[in-house]
Amino acid sequence: MNLRLALTAAAMLGALGGCARAPPPAARVQTAVEVGTLGQSTLIVGRDVGYSAQVWGHGVWAFGDTFLAVPNASGTNFVSNTFDVSDGSSLDGGLVLQDRLDDAGAPEELLTPTPEEAAYDLAHRAGPDGGCAQAPCGGRWATWPGPTLFDADSGTALTFYSLVTAAPGDFNFSAVGESLAVWRDFAGRPARPEPTLCAPSPTLLFCQAEPAYGSAATLSQGEVYAFAKPGQLARAPFDQALNKGAWEYWDGSAWTTQGSSVASLFGGASIMGLFFNPYVNAWMLIYAVPLSNQVVLRTAPALTGPWSGEGNLFVADRKGTGGNTYDALPHPEWAEDNGRIQYVTFSRSNGTVFGSEFAVVRVTFQ
Repeated sequence: MNLRLALTAAAMLGALGGCARAPPPAARVQTAVEVGTLGQSTLIVGRDVGYSAQVWGHGVWAFGDTFLAVPNASGTNFVSNTFDVSDGSSLDGGLVLQDRLDDAGAPEELLTPTPEEAAYDLAHRAGPDGGCAQAPCGGRWATWPGPTLFDADSGTALTFYSLVTAAPGDFNFSAVGESLAVWRDFAGRPARPEPTLCAPSPTLLFCQAEPAYGSAATLSQGEVYAFAKPGQLARAPFDQALNKGAWEYWDGSAWTTQGSSVASLFGGASIMGLFFNPYVNAWMLIYAVPLSNQVVLRTAPALTGPWSGEGNLFVADRKGTGGNTYDALPHPEWAEDNGRIQYVTFSRSNGTVFGSEFAVVRVTFQ
């Protein structure tokens, strides 16, 4: 469940040392109060992350590694992602998430494996005796979803994701690149196109050596803007987002087609939420400081900056379960009072084996 924690650690030096002389955020917290937990079905044991978006008039939540209470149609209780739908009007009041179920009655994945990935996972899946068809037993491919962006004009959604290869053992995994899935039908699921740009998978848009764009993303005036850690910014037209040649990169003063010239604008984390907050008339980033329980914000008048220093939102309450918070995310589609009230979630253990819950914190700005 906590594999993503290691990815946030890589950003720690930047998060602690970047932007030391940056101005304070354009927003100050008045109160931050935990108001409950997300309501999830009994078919879910535990999972993490929880990026959300509005697509086709519905709330959609995308989660990372998920432990299921029942085996799915592929015969496993552990998948690299799941998703839920929510149609409630407020996060303050016990929002209940609804699973979509597969033929076995288990929650569906949002991003399905390619045939090659599925074959690899099956060959390395450990049986009851601990053995498997191919070593290492327990080896797998994982697709970890990031932000989803919806374009109402085209009726299309794009979901960023990381492709990861993993094996048993603490932090024994590697992110091999980033890409985008395309969702054209709310009743279906996103497809994973194959730009065929990077090894080891034809689905990758950004290769392993490139910044991991998609830690945070937004859609503004027809352009997709995506941040990587620590604070590299790239953009492309929404309808050209899977065309690698259409992407431009901010070098600190201008846009360039040279990805090697991208600038780092701030220190952040591998999981962040990005949105424009009309209440403070500024762009806002919210994330958990790596290897801590401190949830912070940054603001900027433009996506290209200048970005403020970190301002404290709240300290995540882990209810005595230990560990660090790494997946704090805002949900601006449920904001109130023109953005003055924002809701932020983070996962924590619920005290059971592999179990987790999502705390909901209502943040009110002055």
